[in-house]
Amino acid sequence: EQVMRAPANGYTVMLAPNGPMTVMPAISEKVPYSPSRDFVAVSMAGSFPLILVVNAAAPIRSVKELVEFAKARPNDANYAGSGAMIQLASELFNLRSGSRFVHVPYKGSGDSINALLSGQVAMAMMDAAPATGPLQAGKLRGLAVTSSARLAAWPDLPTMAEAGIADMVVTPWLGFFVPAGTPAPVVR
Repeated sequence: EQVMRAPANGYTVMLAPNGPMTVMPAISEKVPYSPSRDFVAVSMAGSFPLILVVNAAAPIRSVKELVEFAKARPNDANYAGSGAMIQLASELFNLRSGSRFVHVPYKGSGDSINALLSGQVAMAMMDAAPATGPLQAGKLRGLAVTSSARLAAWPDLPTMAEAGIADMVVTPWLGFFVPAGTPAPVVR
């Protein structure tokens, strides 16, 4: 809202993830801004896939085993979600895999990791940054990535397609935006 109300002179630039700019306005009537009316996109800052993770102590070693777990133990089939994009990606996983994992909302990735480690949830999808430490420490186990190709940082993690889940490419992004009305030469 502060960026939306800032002077449209190019001195106020916002770095925003795709959730508030695409997902939230589509699913909530209470969003106090319109991405298309109140902002001008300047450029993409980057995009990143999500990693499907489970507690390393769990006997689940693959996406196939995770789906089998959900079918065999439906009361324990849940996932940690921290934000609309993560929830939508997880629900897409449900749709594509035929599983019925139930969403358990958390405030952030750290809370989701703690829920995984304490056994409160069976799985989570998250971006690589918060997952890296627990993955490297052997506390979490990565099962797949939501990109179309394997990640250079995690070459042993299959893509969802390689793991048997077709049409499951999810790559959240970050972009730079300025207030609507910013002159085109300034945006360029």
